[in-house]
Amino acid sequence: MKAHMKTRVRLALRILGEDIGTARRKRRLRQVDLAAAMGVSVGVLQRLERGSPGVTLGSLAAALVALGTIDRIESLMDMAEDDIGLLEERKRLPRRIRRHRVDPLTGRKLDPIEGAEY
Repeated sequence: MKAHMKTRVRLALRILGEDIGTARRKRRLRQVDLAAAMGVSVGVLQRLERGSPGVTLGSLAAALVALGTIDRIESLMDMAEDDIGLLEERKRLPRRIRRHRVDPLTGRKLDPIEGAEY
């Protein structure tokens, strides 16, 4: 992984961890109580709140469930919100739509671009 990517990942994980810690404190939960609700040790929760890259995705999901915000991870990569994917899909659309031709001898449809059967 390139250095700038590692830096961006570390920063994103640190911010995510801080946000989880803030959400926990807003709910007036102690670390021991949130960890119990998540089914993990306090150490795992502490590493999650520090943004450690070694914490599993399952632990993150458990924290979001315990905090009542699992819907955020469910929509994290919502295809309807994937602007790059939507643009790539649009690039692949045909410029025009042609009616299929039919071979008069066989009655089979011919490919409108190549004129070949399919």
